[in-house]
Amino acid sequence: MSEPVPMPTLRGRVLGGKLRDLREATGMSVEAVATRLDIVAARVQRLEDGVTPVWMPDLHAYFHALRIERKLRDVLIGEAVRARDLYLECDWGPEAESVLTLLGRTAERVDVLSPHAVPTLHVDDLTRCTVFTSEGAMPSPPPGITVRRIPFAKGAYPGIGHPCTLFHMAEGPSVVYLEHVHAATFIEEPDEVMAARSVFERLDVFLD
Repeated sequence: MSEPVPMPTLRGRVLGGKLRDLREATGMSVEAVATRLDIVAARVQRLEDGVTPVWMPDLHAYFHALRIERKLRDVLIGEAVRARDLYLECDWGPEAESVLTLLGRTAERVDVLSPHAVPTLHVDDLTRCTVFTSEGAMPSPPPGITVRRIPFAKGAYPGIGHPCTLFHMAEGPSVVYLEHVHAATFIEEPDEVMAARSVFERLDVFLD
């Protein structure tokens, strides 16, 4: 029997979201799947939210309950095996967009360093977002976002040349998001998260 992932990870959340999509595609309710898996509905919800690690027996029970075809089973098993990985890179497209949407929905707070423009954020509640950007950045932010402008007169600032986004998660490690020309990178490694958190803390002090 495979050991569970010790804490929620981004890859685990992505896997849980795929299980939810598969369940919804069959028209089955959370309660119906819970009955077939002989577990409470709340556990199914947490599995699909990715905050409860997916054990291999859980995964195989889903396969049986939803009658998932063999080829897709192999893909999902591979993703479950890699759920411990704290690094995820996606080409720009539906996968990267879905990961950003998932993070925007589940993060309790989002900090963004984007010097040249106020970015488009995949976040349901914009009041949870703080964007650090230069005083001349365009376009104007939508209502709800806290914007901290970096005056040109202040010169070099913490994090200069290294734009990033930090998703603070209520459960599991926070996630650093780096945007590249052809890909999106998501990192949960403790050192990277600590470095990003330090940048935003120093920016707060720098602008006070």
